[in-house]
Amino acid sequence: MYTFSFVILLCVLCCNLVLCDFEQQPKIFIEDDGNLILEAVYDKDIVFSLSPNSALNINDVNLMEILNALQENNTQVEANSMVSTDELTKQLNAFKRDLRGLERRLRNYVNRTRFNKLRRDLRSGLFKIRQLQGRIESIERDARIDECTVNNTIPCKNGGSCYDQFNDFICLCTEGWVGKTCDSDVDECAQFNNTDLGCQNNGRCINTPGSYRCECAAGFSGIHCRLREMICEKYNGDELCGHGTCVSANNIHNYTCICDVGWTYTNSSPACVIDINECELHTNPCHSECINMPGSFKCGPCPNGYTGNGITCLDLNECAIDNGGCSLIPKVNCINTEGSYHCGNCPEGWLGDGHICIPAPSNDCSSENICHPKAKCEYISDTVVCTCSVGLSGHGFGENGCKSEIATHPCENHECKNNGTCEVNGEGTRCICPEGYMGATCEKNDACHPNPCSNGGSCKLAPKNKYRCACQRGTTGKNCEIQREICGSVLRQETGEVIYPPEGGNYENRERCAWIIRTTTNKILNITFSKFDLQTSLDCSKDFLQIHDGRSLSAQLVGRFCGSDLPRGGTIITSHQEVFFWFRTDNETTSTGFKFSWVSQPHTCGGQFELGMGNSDVIKSPGYPGKTPINRECEWELEASFGYRFVLRFYEINLGGDSNCTQDTLKIYDSDRLVKTFCESEKPAPFYTSSNIISIHFHTDAFREDSSFQLHYEVIPSSPNCGGIFTEPRATIGGHINAEICLYLIQQPPGTKIKLEILNYNLLDSDDCDLQKVEIFNGKTDEYPLEKRICGDFKSVSPIISEGNYLLIRYEYAVVGLKIDTLSFEARYSRICEDKFFGPDDGIFMTPNYPNPYFDHMTCTYDIYGPLGSVIHIKFADFQISESVPTLLDEDGHNVKLKQLNDSDVDENLNFVEVYLSKISKRRFYKNATPEPLVSSQNHLRIIFKTAENSRRARGLKIEYSFETVRCGGIFTESRNSYESNEKLSDVSYCEWIIEAPENKHISLTLTYTPPQNANNFSLSLHSKLPDTKDEKLLASYSQNIYLNEVFHTSVLTIKSVNGLTNSSDYFPAYISFNYTLVDSAENCGGNFSTRFGVLTSPGWPMPYGNDLDCVWIIMAPLGHTIELVPKEFGLEQVSTVCDDDFLEIRQFV
Repeated sequence: MYTFSFVILLCVLCCNLVLCDFEQQPKIFIEDDGNLILEAVYDKDIVFSLSPNSALNINDVNLMEILNALQENNTQVEANSMVSTDELTKQLNAFKRDLRGLERRLRNYVNRTRFNKLRRDLRSGLFKIRQLQGRIESIERDARIDECTVNNTIPCKNGGSCYDQFNDFICLCTEGWVGKTCDSDVDECAQFNNTDLGCQNNGRCINTPGSYRCECAAGFSGIHCRLREMICEKYNGDELCGHGTCVSANNIHNYTCICDVGWTYTNSSPACVIDINECELHTNPCHSECINMPGSFKCGPCPNGYTGNGITCLDLNECAIDNGGCSLIPKVNCINTEGSYHCGNCPEGWLGDGHICIPAPSNDCSSENICHPKAKCEYISDTVVCTCSVGLSGHGFGENGCKSEIATHPCENHECKNNGTCEVNGEGTRCICPEGYMGATCEKNDACHPNPCSNGGSCKLAPKNKYRCACQRGTTGKNCEIQREICGSVLRQETGEVIYPPEGGNYENRERCAWIIRTTTNKILNITFSKFDLQTSLDCSKDFLQIHDGRSLSAQLVGRFCGSDLPRGGTIITSHQEVFFWFRTDNETTSTGFKFSWVSQPHTCGGQFELGMGNSDVIKSPGYPGKTPINRECEWELEASFGYRFVLRFYEINLGGDSNCTQDTLKIYDSDRLVKTFCESEKPAPFYTSSNIISIHFHTDAFREDSSFQLHYEVIPSSPNCGGIFTEPRATIGGHINAEICLYLIQQPPGTKIKLEILNYNLLDSDDCDLQKVEIFNGKTDEYPLEKRICGDFKSVSPIISEGNYLLIRYEYAVVGLKIDTLSFEARYSRICEDKFFGPDDGIFMTPNYPNPYFDHMTCTYDIYGPLGSVIHIKFADFQISESVPTLLDEDGHNVKLKQLNDSDVDENLNFVEVYLSKISKRRFYKNATPEPLVSSQNHLRIIFKTAENSRRARGLKIEYSFETVRCGGIFTESRNSYESNEKLSDVSYCEWIIEAPENKHISLTLTYTPPQNANNFSLSLHSKLPDTKDEKLLASYSQNIYLNEVFHTSVLTIKSVNGLTNSSDYFPAYISFNYTLVDSAENCGGNFSTRFGVLTSPGWPMPYGNDLDCVWIIMAPLGHTIELVPKEFGLEQVSTVCDDDFLEIRQFV
């Protein structure tokens, strides 16, 4: 077909050459050397159009078949890019979780919504979500069908691995096979044509199922016909001979190959590439079953009736023990045979098969006709015996038991010699000869009698009366006559030593020795070589010691070693509990051998590593590239500095698990989140972590050793705005963050703390904040206490103060496929230090890092509290700061003097100390001069140390404090306390009691006041600190008896007592007592209020109020006064238009 098409093409081209412009036409050239050249016009193609069944052959190679095979491979590659069912199931599960979350939120909205139309719309949305969930479940049912196991058959042929896909499957074919089901043999001859793997130098390629071979042209040799007239000393013998030794020879190849045991060559090439099937030889090396192996063989176990090692199997004499199982009462003759035995017949009067004999039913002389009429019946030893009369012979039983002629047993005329046993065989007889004899009457000795095998060797008969000796360890030769050192053994010990040769000297030629060392389960072997001396050769092809990490030659190769260098530097640690040593020598030079010892140790797998920028390495499974032993649990924990992350590149993942991940698994954790799980073999793309911590967990089950992996890790910078270590005194953190996990560690010097303020955030809202969140931990890792978790829309968050000098911010984003374009969060931190000291004992304290230079840009606050009725004395034992005077300018450009400055005008770059002696009295120091001792007005004193840059490396402060008792007044900070005056208040002009509550606490006060009689100059007043200001406001003033029981929505409440008659000699007794309790703002629901000023808030404000509340606040003003309410914040849940759900009602009473 193609020849005809080509002729037509030539004709068309020739016509075009005649009729058209020669330069613009395609050309055909025939050169002098016979080459045919087709040349197309510039920028044009050469096209061959063939029918689907046509062939295009070049040198017997069909190019169409190659193109079709490549197309099938491309189809398979495209199929490999399909999404696996596991990945589809994971995506569907994630989608279902999102749908369930959306369904919960819609259901909550339905329950909370009282508008009918909106409720109908929400229910419609819920119905559509349930429809979508039904469709997803239908897809899941299809995805759960494993096309690789439909009808309990595997569609992939010729050893191909089947991988389930959605409504499809993919076959990963073994080498040499292609196609949808791996049923098409790859034509390697076409695939490797004109490549280094093809047959070179005009060698003829012959395709075979799953492989190929080369028949070389004259003058060339080698597996690929690559070598021309090569000699063994010049070229690589492995390429020439494969499994053999190259020897120079006077033939067309200039060499010949001496094949290793178990290998031979073809007629066309001397290379030893043909495996000898020892099991097909005329003389089977095994007694029974023979299993051929590449270059070797192994024998099956001896069959029943024999004992031995499979090569030599000796007949087992079953009759030697308990008569072989034949009857003992009555005793039946047991006859041993080759590989078996059989029992003789039960005696007369007994029935059975010889193994079991039971008395015959008529075993009694009284029975009729039991004996022949002319026979005598006797009952002897519980057995009937019939004896024929004289002249008759026979067994005497029954009507045919006696005959007149003299009968002879067939064996009476067949004498067996040498204790042979005669046996009736049909109409004839035969002799069963004992061991060592043969012939019709056992008159001849066989080849094994007497035993020709020396040194304890056992003899085995072969056809034609030949024999074969099975030699004991340490002997060889046809008759085991050659003695040699015993080498190789199986050593089941946790520790030990091997020395070879054991007696010193040199080892022998043509040694073949194998050692298997086994330790206990769940341990591995640590092997140490102290001596190694073998013949040196290229590629260790002559004398060598080969080591395998496992039980046999099929286990992972550790290496082949020769020469005088210690293997692997002298130490080898296995990954298995077994190791295999194979020692082989040729017939040339010998050396002194080797010595090694071993100890057992628990298997170690994994580890913890702290890494820096750019660090990289490879993590391998135990024993890689071999398979990992069973029951292994390996975990690698890698930690880089904050602000960095990892990239993992997977070189190989070969797992013998299943799609359900119930067998061998490899798991990757990004921080504490499981991000990757591998259960089967695959080649994933590089994976980039989000955090600076990664854990790799590798598990193998208890069944097969069929898993291994290798991956590479590298430390790289994190994504922009994602994580880092922050050591500056102050900074802002946050931004637009699309990473899954970001860890921000704020680290300050020892002795300092961190103040963190959340400025803004815009996060996804979900149950438990599982979609997007920011968490703040009071320490350096997420194992420290969680201080705050935020998500959703921005709400005001109180500043967070660390316990130590570390704070960790963890940002987590679960919806990585959705890109964030808005600000995720923004936080600001500053360096602070704070401490509180309580009396009555005196004390001393220093600023951080004292006496070394104090830290830059730090604000330290120290509160000293004395007992009630005391004041505080402080003395600066050491005062050294870097002087810095503000240099602010006025509108005219002149310097502003220090005394003209307000607190808000102080330059940010200023070092100073502030001492608060009372709420209205403070001292500020800029100069580097020790201040005079100071005394507080009450039992509370505050010191603030504000630093900028410590340019002069000043030491800071060392402060001593003590306490002095006074008449009245004081500051209360406890959660509850009380006070009762027992002093004469007439000679005290002013007393002040201050109750301070922490954030989210209010003050519940009970007060009783009795002024002096007829003394109008005495007064008692209550004052409250205004929110977010330093000002106070008068709440109430009393000059008469008063009893008060109220809750004050303030954090600071001041009680003041004023006496205007301190210079009078008159005595005016006065009395005041009060007790207070700090109550939780969330529990503050209702109350009575009579002061001139106050603040009312809903329970828990500014956080949302709770459910089922019924709070009543009553405000009472004195007669002649009105009440003004000024709403500041107001927001209630509104569903009904008539306020029948959540409401605030205000009523006026007269």
